[in-house]
Amino acid sequence: PLLVWLKDRPLFPEEILRLEGKGNLRNAPCSGCGDLSPNYRCEDCFGVNLQCSSCIKTAHQLHPLHRLQVTLQKWNGMFFERVTLKALGLRIQLGHAPGQVCPKPRHAFNDDFVVMDSHAIHEVSLDFCGCSNAVAHVQQLL
Repeated sequence: PLLVWLKDRPLFPEEILRLEGKGNLRNAPCSGCGDLSPNYRCEDCFGVNLQCSSCIKTAHQLHPLHRLQVTLQKWNGMFFERVTLKALGLRIQLGHAPGQVCPKPRHAFNDDFVVMDSHAIHEVSLDFCGCSNAVAHVQQLL
C-alpha cells in the first residue's frame, strides 16, 4: 500500500512549499468581494482562498476561535505572517444571537480578554450586552 505513494514522493515537499506561499493565487482577487489585493487566509477554514481584511473578519464572525493567533495569516510580500482577528477589529458580542450587535455594548475588562481552548490561547475583543434586560456578565460568559 505505501509503495503506491512512492512515485509521488517529490510532490509532497513541493506542494507544502507552494502552500506556504500564495501558490496559484498570486493574482487572485478576494474570494469574498473581488478586491484585487487580498492578503489574508485562515488555515482552519477549508481551502486556501485569500480574502481582504473585511471579508475575513465577516467570515469569522461565527468562528472567532479558529486558532487565530496561529493560523490567520497576512501576506507581507514574501510570506504569511500571523495576525489575530482582534487586530483586525473583530468583536465577540455576548447576550445576543450570533451576528447581532448590541445597541449598548460594554467592553470587557479594558478590552483585554483571554479565551483558552484545546488548540490555543486566544486574545479576543469581547462585548457584554448592556441592555436593560441583560443577564449578569458571568451568565453571558456561560
